[in-house]
Amino acid sequence: MGNAWISICIPLFAMQALGVKAEQVTLTELKCLENDADFMKSAGIIARLVDDLGTSSDEMARGDVPKAIQFYMNDTGASEEAARNHVKDMVREEWKKLNKYAMENKTLLHSTVEMIPNLLKGAHFFYMYGDGYGIRDKETEVTMSKLLFDPIPASDAE
Repeated sequence: MGNAWISICIPLFAMQALGVKAEQVTLTELKCLENDADFMKSAGIIARLVDDLGTSSDEMARGDVPKAIQFYMNDTGASEEAARNHVKDMVREEWKKLNKYAMENKTLLHSTVEMIPNLLKGAHFFYMYGDGYGIRDKETEVTMSKLLFDPIPASDAE
């Protein structure tokens, strides 16, 4: 996990998102994100594990490297279902850590503390039904199309 939480690029996405937010970013805020390994690490672990849950089957079939699920199966002899449940439990534990940080935060602006979980909610969405990012014929494409291109009927908006 030492490399996995960084390789998913959540720290990079967070820094990019800070550059386009409405409020001015302070040096203190940037240093906090850079130096607060626990907050960014929890965010990176959540994104990595959600990605692994959604993509591991397709990627393993293509001969890609093992994911968290396969590592757990290998280390414990667990079934794939048990390994997936374990990884989901790991995701829940990291969400608890992230939410605790958000409640106790005294340094970061509220909008910044909200931004990171919103990035992660996007990851949950894209990998909810499998590889919603890399495979276009899944539920994600239908949902995104409805969200971006289908008008909301006036009768539903009331």
